[in-house]
Amino acid sequence: MLTKDEQKKKVKKEIWESFAYSIIFIVFGLVLLFKSENIIQNLVLAIALFGLVFGGMSLLMYFRLDEKLRAYSGDLEKGLLFILFSIVALIKTSVFVSVFTLMIGGYLVCKHVDRIQNALQIRNDKAGIWSTIIGISVICIFLGMLILLNPFDGKIPLSMVVAVCLMVSEGLGIIQNILFLVSMGKENEGKKE
Repeated sequence: MLTKDEQKKKVKKEIWESFAYSIIFIVFGLVLLFKSENIIQNLVLAIALFGLVFGGMSLLMYFRLDEKLRAYSGDLEKGLLFILFSIVALIKTSVFVSVFTLMIGGYLVCKHVDRIQNALQIRNDKAGIWSTIIGISVICIFLGMLILLNPFDGKIPLSMVVAVCLMVSEGLGIIQNILFLVSMGKENEGKKE
């Protein structure tokens, strides 16, 4: 079990990691917005090629192992799976593009459901900003659902919907991170007094 100080250190580390991910996703959203022609498709192709290389390396590592150790290695299965998924991704790129956009929408929903849970924990610690964090999370969950459901049906390119939702959600995520840090600072000040 972690002590209260260890929990705070862990939360602060996660907040700073979240800042980094938010910035990366905002940059990805900007690229997607301004260079949207086939960017998701190209990304899927790049991931598929990486999967082929990684799968090939895993197979190579498996066959280079001593025969007695091969039974304890997962490299054969991992290599074959990566190669199989990569080949399917190269053949059926459009399916993987759809899956990729669903993953982004699912990521936003899951991330902000977790944020609601964190906000409820802060509420229990008597922090005054928990309702703002929940409000932001509800907006971001809506944006994630917008990506998942895509109600525009081709009237607006899906890449543009993903880009805008991702950038708004991650911008709001940065605000949430700042609010979490402020909340933790206020809690520390209250203990010093």
